[in-house]
Parts: sequence; structure tokens; C-alpha cells
Amino acid sequence: MTDAKQADVFLANLALFAEASAEQRAQIASHSRHMRAARGEVLFRRGDPAAGLYGVVYGQVKLSFVSAGGMEKVVDIIDPGKSFGGYGSRSSRFSVFPAALRGNSAMITSSETR
Repeated sequence: MTDAKQADVFLANLALFAEASAEQRAQIASHSRHMRAARGEVLFRRGDPAAGLYGVVYGQVKLSFVSAGGMEKVVDIIDPGKSFGGYGSRSSRFSVFPAALRGNSAMITSSETR
């Protein structure tokens, strides 16, 4: 299955796109890619540009930050079928550290059209 087809199947099952038509999902999927992250891999760092919307296909992603006192604070655990990431403009920045948590995780990100 192509990345675009995998993205379309995944998007069809995300609540965020439940009302989208097949044509709309196909357009979003055409700007998406499939990526894998090993357990513990940091996907991006706090302050990095928010490149798009991430959806967890399998595995889990931990969203956390390090407090001023040096302690890790977990904001959320993102399960399969849920999404997170940069919904804003190109100037948006991530405020948390997403990291693959359990097993391998696969995300589809819909990056902004350039």
C-alpha cells in the first residue's frame, strides 16, 4: 500500500477528519508521509518549528517537557488513532518533546504545502 493510501485510510479513522470527503482526505494524504520511530526516539525538541499534524498509527507517543528544576513533566500520552502537533502557521513552535514510548510508532504528518 502506498504512503498516500495508508494516510487516507488512517485519516478516515481520525475524528478530526470524520466529516471530510474522500476527495478532501486524498488531498491531505497526498501531502503526507509515513515515518517510524524507535522506542525512546525523540521526534523533535521544544522550540523546533511545528511542521505539521502528526497522527499515531500504532505504538504510543509521549508528550513531555523538562521543568525549570530539571524534572520531566509528561503532558499527554498519544495513543493510536489520536493526533498532535502543529496546527498553526509556519512560525508555530512545538512546546513539548514528543518521543516514541512503546514499541515502534508510526506517524503520518501532513506538512504545510509550500
